Amino acid sequence: MDKLLPSNLVFLIDVSGSMDEPNKLPLVKASMKLLTSSYARLIKWQLLFMPGSGVVLPSTSCDKKQKNYGCIDNLNAGGSTAGGEGIKMAYRIARENS
Repeated sequence: MDKLLPSNLVFLIDVSGSMDEPNKLPLVKASMKLLTSSYARLIKWQLLFMPGSGVVLPSTSCDKKQKNYGCIDNLNAGGSTAGGEGIKMAYRIARENS
């Protein structure tokens, strides 16, 4: 961990209706919690979701565990996937924060 350079990671999560199964969105949510709990304070991350391609969590340090976990826990499956729009937004946000 002491060799990590400051980073800003952008994650685009599919929360469409097809993710409403025990081996899909709940697994993604558990993985995101594990990932954010493993990184040092110098790592920031952003969470976006589809459908709607909205920003759930703006650039936030991984050491803000309660805020991070709250945003992850609030993700619910439903609707259709706006894949193209979500990918464009994720790339735009990554460029803005690089």
